[in-house]
Amino acid sequence: MDLLTWLQQAPWLLLLTLAAGVLAVIDGIIRVRARGGVLAVLEIVAGALVVLSLFFPLEQTISVGRATLALILLVVLVLVLALRRGRGPAPVLAVIAVILAALVTLVGYGWLTIPGIA
Repeated sequence: MDLLTWLQQAPWLLLLTLAAGVLAVIDGIIRVRARGGVLAVLEIVAGALVVLSLFFPLEQTISVGRATLALILLVVLVLVLALRRGRGPAPVLAVIAVILAALVTLVGYGWLTIPGIA
């Protein structure tokens, strides 16, 4: 499904997906600059793939959909929050991104129906 079709069917879901991806990328960049780490790089990659999946048909190249990418992003964000060490950056962006990615995952798989959103 391309961006225009998805925008016509679920405009709020598009905005939630875009916000989750952008917040994850920003949080990952902050974490990489603070102390580095593999999970921060994975957070940047997963967030970038979620954002790119909105504008390019990635299903043909990586064979996963937006909901699956949002689920991968959700798992990475939960791991980043769970394995948080010491005095790293504040987890506010990551918590907001977790909430948004969870909503996108639940709505994307059809496990949650919110009238007006999807």
